[in-house]
Amino acid sequence: MTFLYFLLTLPVLSGLTFAIRAIAAKAGECPSNTAAARLVGASVALGYLTLGGGAVVVLAGLFAALGPQAPNLFFCAGLAIILLGLGFTHALTLLRASLTPRTSETASTPLEPVLA
Repeated sequence: MTFLYFLLTLPVLSGLTFAIRAIAAKAGECPSNTAAARLVGASVALGYLTLGGGAVVVLAGLFAALGPQAPNLFFCAGLAIILLGLGFTHALTLLRASLTPRTSETASTPLEPVLA
């Protein structure tokens, strides 16, 4: 039954990682940030793969602790896929923020101390 869990979640993880790399490759077609898009795309995709894989493994442990019934399988697989989707949107936001050029308005905004 655990094999079925991984059969449901690992294709989602690998597909979304491939999508991050494909989006970064498309962003790399712009001549102003070709090298940056490759580097940031690889870093974000690897970070997503690492954190998403960790979430899949942790939820596999939860599935094993709950028992090998079908409702537990679909609960854990569904939760893993939701978490992978949320991580994907965060990874794309990070990719976009890393490739967006800084303007003078955002660069000159002073940061206020938090613990002053």
